[in-house]
Amino acid sequence: MCPIECTQELLENHESDKKNRFSVFGGKLCEKLKSIPLLHVAGTKGKGTTCAYAETILRARGFKTGLFTSPSFNSVAERIRINGKPVCDEQFAATAEKLEKLDEVKVLRESELWFAKLTLLALQTFVEQKVDVIILEVGIGGALCSTSAYPRGAPRVCCVTALGYDHLDKLGYSIEEISASKAGIFRRGATLITSKQEYEEALSVLKIFANEKQANLLSPSQELIDSTGLEYPNNENAASAILAVRHLIKSLKQETFFQRLRKSSSSTESDLMKIITPTEMKAIYSAEWPGRQQIVEHEINGRIIRILLDVAHTPESMKICANWAAEKKQGKMFVLMRSAMGREIDSQMVHLAEILKPEYFAGSPNVAKDVAELDQNDGSEKYVSFYPSFLTRGIDRQLEEQRERLAIQSESARKFGLNTFEFESVNDCLENLPEDVGTVLITGSLYMVAAFFRLRPDVA
Repeated sequence: MCPIECTQELLENHESDKKNRFSVFGGKLCEKLKSIPLLHVAGTKGKGTTCAYAETILRARGFKTGLFTSPSFNSVAERIRINGKPVCDEQFAATAEKLEKLDEVKVLRESELWFAKLTLLALQTFVEQKVDVIILEVGIGGALCSTSAYPRGAPRVCCVTALGYDHLDKLGYSIEEISASKAGIFRRGATLITSKQEYEEALSVLKIFANEKQANLLSPSQELIDSTGLEYPNNENAASAILAVRHLIKSLKQETFFQRLRKSSSSTESDLMKIITPTEMKAIYSAEWPGRQQIVEHEINGRIIRILLDVAHTPESMKICANWAAEKKQGKMFVLMRSAMGREIDSQMVHLAEILKPEYFAGSPNVAKDVAELDQNDGSEKYVSFYPSFLTRGIDRQLEEQRERLAIQSESARKFGLNTFEFESVNDCLENLPEDVGTVLITGSLYMVAAFFRLRPDVA
């Protein structure tokens, strides 16, 4: 079967799955959301960064923003932000109590119940805070993500960032299947945008889904990408964010949904593709998105070590991470990694071994100092349903799974000829670095980077 035929079949399957998706919100919440413009972002790489750039640009243009992202480093409340600032635990708890009483909201897919509840909590918060625009980052996939249940009515921009191989057990094992799931966020009448795609098959699938919605699929011009002055891949993420915000603001000037439906994104003024403006430039350079190609100077036993932080966890993102780390390292390199569950390790390790060529490689559980940190229920039993099951299994079970994963990771590292160690925590590793190490790369999962942030909350 050729890629186009395969995609047509995926499109038909996607349409038949609509009945299994989360139900559309009802009642007052739905009605209020219909008047709030939405930027909806899916993708494998860069979707969180694109959301962060878009949020800062919108704020710079005078909009009050509501941003929902995932996952979180230390607190589930971090995922919900008003004007760039996470809601406090007290506000999170107060809104959660209100949500428990909203029996008008029904969730159909029980396997993702915790994320659906969290999405609804975020939307309820945004409505209460009277935000001007909402930015939603997809959790996993797109078609069946609870963020896709956002009601239509207000202006909407749907953006898909760079696609690659991740969450294969949920999204499928081919790039066409993965792309079809991500394209599930596309809506008729919305502006549809894609970042540059590494895989031609991914772009072909996105175009077919856009055509099904009777819309053109837009992409930032190379001129706009280059004008950001940022390094790859942030230049492409920033350009996608700029293009998305420009179209969202443009659509706000159109009076009704039906006018947008007729015009869609088939016609666009050339000035929407022009180079970055001073306001946009200032905004993207002020954006803060921790753990993505972040450099921290860290004192260990009287000496300063350069720490490179990157949440890379797919083959494609690990290749980018390895190239970045090779440019930024000082002295001998030590890699501390815990490959996320469900990921194929060799396809990540090959880039570290062949591009970065670290002198030392180690693994540890995603623990800063004390294994008690893995208990996500402490003080929040009432809201345990807002945590995914893999964070609430208990410390012993989590450690057992992580150590099993670390054993496989160490075997892979040795296969690629890396000098390999294992530690009990991030702090244990940093306190026992060889004297000749100048740089440490911490990578493999967001939770591994989060463990370092618990040592250095000042840089989180």
